[in-house]
Amino acid sequence: MPRNIDYDKEEIPIDFSEINEKEQLIPFMYKRNSFGFEKELRLICKDKSSNSKGTKIRCTLNTLIKDIYISPKYNEREKKIVQTIVDKFKNSIRPNIEIKQSKLAGSPRH
Repeated sequence: MPRNIDYDKEEIPIDFSEINEKEQLIPFMYKRNSFGFEKELRLICKDKSSNSKGTKIRCTLNTLIKDIYISPKYNEREKKIVQTIVDKFKNSIRPNIEIKQSKLAGSPRH
């Protein structure tokens, strides 16, 4: 799971002047504190024997995806685009999965 940090107070510990192959992955291991509620798993792998731009990995999306949250700034058109993408994978994920508008930009309760 990625480590949550406050980008205003902390820096990602990497020296970009002398970056090596392993250090290139370090930025992917951090995310903003404001997204700390996300229970996120990131898989990063590199096949040194391949020059391909990606590797397919079999997984069960239904197990990996509980809910789908979209930006609080998305309008109905953008929400429909996400729904179209979800529909393409309807055989792999729960048919009733809900696309939820994030409340991250909302006002806190007092």
